[in-house]
Amino acid sequence: MSVRRRRWIAVATAGLLRVSARPAEAQVSIRGTLVDSLRGGQIVGATIQLLGASRSTTTDRQGRFQFEGLGAGPWRLGYWAPWLDSLGLPAIERAIPAQSAGSITITLATPSLATYQAARCGTRLPDGQGILLGEIRGADGEPIGSAGVSARWEETRLGRGMLDRSPMATIDSTSGDGMFFLCGVPVGSEVTVRATAGERGRSSEVVVRIGSAVQRRDLTIAPVTLTTRLRGRVLNESGAPIALAAIVPLGDSLLSARTDSTGTFTLDGWPRRSSQLLVRALGFEPRTLDIEPTEAVVDLDTLQLSRIPPQLAAVFIEGREVSVEELEFDARRRLGLGTHLGDKELGRLPIISVDAVGNMIPRAQVIGNAFTRQIVFRRVTMTAGTMSQFCSPQFWIDGVNVRNLEPDEQSLYIRNAKRIEAYVANVAPPRFTDFNGCGSVVIWTR
Repeated sequence: MSVRRRRWIAVATAGLLRVSARPAEAQVSIRGTLVDSLRGGQIVGATIQLLGASRSTTTDRQGRFQFEGLGAGPWRLGYWAPWLDSLGLPAIERAIPAQSAGSITITLATPSLATYQAARCGTRLPDGQGILLGEIRGADGEPIGSAGVSARWEETRLGRGMLDRSPMATIDSTSGDGMFFLCGVPVGSEVTVRATAGERGRSSEVVVRIGSAVQRRDLTIAPVTLTTRLRGRVLNESGAPIALAAIVPLGDSLLSARTDSTGTFTLDGWPRRSSQLLVRALGFEPRTLDIEPTEAVVDLDTLQLSRIPPQLAAVFIEGREVSVEELEFDARRRLGLGTHLGDKELGRLPIISVDAVGNMIPRAQVIGNAFTRQIVFRRVTMTAGTMSQFCSPQFWIDGVNVRNLEPDEQSLYIRNAKRIEAYVANVAPPRFTDFNGCGSVVIWTR
């Protein structure tokens, strides 16, 4: 037999004492789980608040939460997590109807990918396309409204029996809180993102790898006159210093530095904005590093490079997989512009060297001495009243513009080349344009 607990209350009426009984107030509990509909799984450490009751809790390692000892309701729950903030989403609310007693079990969720895309882009995006969002800030860390933001990339399409590479772009402008949303960026590819504001030529440009359907990348922009000093040290896998490693920014810039015998470098005049640093050394894999300088001096500590693995003898397998880079290389070869040296051409050489490759490129010449050899293009130029018949082409390694290569670097990358293409300035495709008017040498090592 169940027993109902009662609370006795004495009430005085007209000089008489009357005793009445009233049941105790009902107790309700709310238990639930917070699910991430965008990324999958549960959200750990999210804040769950019982609005209007000054009660809150956080989700555990399984995304679970609970409230005990509640009245009959109704209730309204608000939930928030750093991940939601990173997507530019405010706190989300959920109404729960009244219940007299017992336990309520619910599942809270973030918006689905389709809902988020529709809210930000006005439509659901096709498969393979995503959203890149972020905040544009000034050098003082404050958000900048009305900044222009764009992303550009190239897409390869099959048409008319050949591959066609077309430039693509998407643009947006920041809102009052400095946020931008770029819709339609290709997931699994790299895009070049540029942010600009009219005041004093503030700008920033970085390369972003789009790894998910929703990705965030904040950018800092600053006037070109606002600079910083970078300091760091370049080491190999065993911790030994690497001397003469080249330190250069990605993009069009004349800045550069070399490490000393201790692997240390100092680079003055670095722009105080979002940018990327390229570190390369003879015999090592190049490394790219994101730079977000906020102080007059930035210490990068140690940068570690990995050695280029030794080249093994070629193994020929029928029906091998062909990469996109190889297909695009063959497509450019069929256009008949420039010089293209594939595996067949390079395979005929007794040794793949600077001299052997340079002799196969029209309008190119190999200069130097018995120890250092480098490829230059023949072109008459005037510099400071001095006439020269040679110019230095731009070099591209696996699609990345590394500008000029030292003779020993040219030798290393050419020895490890699987494909090489070279263009004089007026016939280079847009992807490999040399704005200095000399030409481009593109080396593929993979």
